[in-house]
Amino acid sequence: MIRVGITELHGIAQEIMANPPEGIEYVEVKSKKKWTDFFIRSPAKGVLNFFEGEDCDILEAPLFPILTNKPWIYTPARFSGATSFTFLGMPIPPFIKVFLVKLLFKRKNFIKLIFKSEAGANTLKTYAKITDEDFLKKVDIVYPCMRRVEDSLVRYNKKNITFLFSGDFFLKGGASVVDAFEKLQKEFNNIKLYICSSPDLRIKNKELRDRFF
Repeated sequence: MIRVGITELHGIAQEIMANPPEGIEYVEVKSKKKWTDFFIRSPAKGVLNFFEGEDCDILEAPLFPILTNKPWIYTPARFSGATSFTFLGMPIPPFIKVFLVKLLFKRKNFIKLIFKSEAGANTLKTYAKITDEDFLKKVDIVYPCMRRVEDSLVRYNKKNITFLFSGDFFLKGGASVVDAFEKLQKEFNNIKLYICSSPDLRIKNKELRDRFF
């Protein structure tokens, strides 16, 4: 039995803890106060906090990178979350934060950087400009799994079907969703698509921005 300490209990982490793979036990671990807490500031909770996890074989940080002497893995949606911190509240240029995080990930106790999607993994190049082959050896993609829903619980509405897209439009694949929906509309006239998203001004492709916004 491998005991994994989870540092943040967001939605996917809670789902994994409730349905662990065979041979895996998940437990919540709390951060320990260290002198670094005074220097490292962040509006997000848990960024670069120190964790011990004495009774754990390995730690998993699902949202933000951590400080620890234990073996650990980082499983973010995208790389930008790793740089959401300041020094004493003062902004730090992004390239410096990326450099510091790379040093942290190159330590021997850091085992894997695991993204939940190919789009997330691509932020290593698009956001962090990381092409270091030695660093990329620690990178992998593992798509989140979902529990099977019993067929008896599924209710189909043959009259109208509504799809919902929520999240960063371009980063989360909103453009692909719209393209697929437009193709479906040619065959099915009983479908609707709702989009809950703000324009992603970080996208540099003006043609995409003009088309979708």
